This record gives sequence, structure tokens and C-alpha cells, in this order.
Amino acid sequence: MTKKISSPDIYENIEESTSAFDILTFEENEIENLFFHNETIKETGKRCDSIIHCIFSHCLFGKNKLRRVNFTDISFRNCDLSNTDFGECNFYRVEFINCKLLGCDLGGSVFNHVLIESSNGIYSNFTNAKIRNTLIQNSDFRNGAFNNCKIESFSFENCNLSESEFSHTPLKGMDLRNSRIENLHCNIPDLRGAVVSSYQAVELAKQIGIIIKD
Repeated sequence: MTKKISSPDIYENIEESTSAFDILTFEENEIENLFFHNETIKETGKRCDSIIHCIFSHCLFGKNKLRRVNFTDISFRNCDLSNTDFGECNFYRVEFINCKLLGCDLGGSVFNHVLIESSNGIYSNFTNAKIRNTLIQNSDFRNGAFNNCKIESFSFENCNLSESEFSHTPLKGMDLRNSRIENLHCNIPDLRGAVVSSYQAVELAKQIGIIIKD
């Protein structure tokens, strides 16, 4: 069961940025209180340390590397983050709404009070992430990698998790009944305490080699 997730705290007087994001990351260690709209984010070779109280709307990130960045109070709306490298980042009070996260690398990152809504996360990577107070809902995360994650109050609602990997990620207490989990890849101990439907239980039994006969 997921606790109430805190929404991003974004100032009412937020202003649209007059400088391109890649120029700001080259010049500043911290980006704060800016609105980026319809922008193509370019690789600068230099990263900022923190991005705070910002909105990204209809932005294209491409294959950028934004590793080890602290994201606090951020809203990504209708953004294309496919194949972006967010490895070892910190996400606190962050939302991804109607975003493309195909092949996005979030491995080793820390998530706390994060919402992912109506997004495409096929082939995304969360391996070795620490995930707390996080909800992924109405989203497609087929073939996603959630291996070796430490989770607390993390849930999926109405998601497609077919062919996804959860090896060495304990699913105790996670309610998967309204999500698709066909051909889920996980170890038997990881499934202990997971909440599934009777149909899902039969499918999971087949995957771990149990033969069911009436």
C-alpha cells in the first residue's frame, strides 16, 4: 500500500526560461524556479548539481546524460525522455505525466514521493534503485528492469508489467491484481507476500514450474 504522495512544490510565480536549458547547465550549478517549454535539450558535457522547482513541458531530452543530479519539486509533462541517462539521481517530489521513458536509464537512483502517470516506460531500467512512496499508474512498463531494488510503499496501478524483471526485489505487500504481469521474471522468494488474483497466481505457478491439475 502506497502512502499519500506529496506533489511537487512549484512556485506560483514561476517564469519561462529565457535561456536554453543546455546553456544554463553549462553556466550554473543549480537551476531553480524556471519553466521550460517545447525545448530540445542538448548535451553540454557539463552537468548541474541540482534542479529545483521547475516545470518541463513538451521537451525532448534525447540521449542526454544527466547523472547524479538532484531533482526536487519537478514536473515533467508530455516530455520525451527516451534513452536519457538519469543514473544515480535523486528524485524528490517529482512527477512524470504522459511522458515517454522508453529505454530510460534510472539505475541506482533514489525515488521518494514520485508519481509516474500515463507514461510509456518500455525497456526502462530501475536496477539497484531505492524506491519509496512512489506510484506508477496507467502506464506501460513492459520489459522493464526493476532488479535488486529496495522498495518501501511502492505500487503499480493499472500497468502493463509483462516480461518485466524483478529479480532480488521483494514484492511483499505489493498489490498487482489490476496490472498485467504475464511472463514476469523474478525469483520465488521475491514473490512472497505479493497480492495477486487467482488467474495471476496460476500464471505465476506455471512460470516457476508448478504443474496444476484438476
